[in-house]
Amino acid sequence: MDQATATPPTTLGTELYRALAGFRREVRRTVRSDFPSQLLTPSQVEVLGCVRRQPGIGVRDAAAVLRLAPNTVSTIVGQLVDVGFLRREPDPEDARAVCLRLTAAGHRRVHAWRDRSTQTVDRALESLDAEERASLARAVPALRHLVEVIAAGAASP
Repeated sequence: MDQATATPPTTLGTELYRALAGFRREVRRTVRSDFPSQLLTPSQVEVLGCVRRQPGIGVRDAAAVLRLAPNTVSTIVGQLVDVGFLRREPDPEDARAVCLRLTAAGHRRVHAWRDRSTQTVDRALESLDAEERASLARAVPALRHLVEVIAAGAASP
């Protein structure tokens, strides 16, 4: 029996959570050093990513996608508008609402962050041996599925 099969789900869940949280934290710390004048919070990065994936999304819909309170997203949007990464446009279907779009600076920032993050991970992967890289590659589909399960609420008590 291999270790993954022998590990109880609660222990595996704890270890997986710790490993992924550490992974994200270290990539974020490394990449943040390249953007000292444009430091963004994780929530701001999430809002930019949401708008990149769904140009024209409204604040309320972005809040639903991100599972955040609409007033929280509205505050974050205001901050991102102030630094020039987002713009608000009138919603053609609802005069009371706005559509969100990345500005040119926002596009540059999102792409630069993603490129730098990918480079950081690629460089770290080069230091692993072939078996470790193959193990990680095999785990990616399961991790994607785990995200879908959590997002669907199936992991809720």
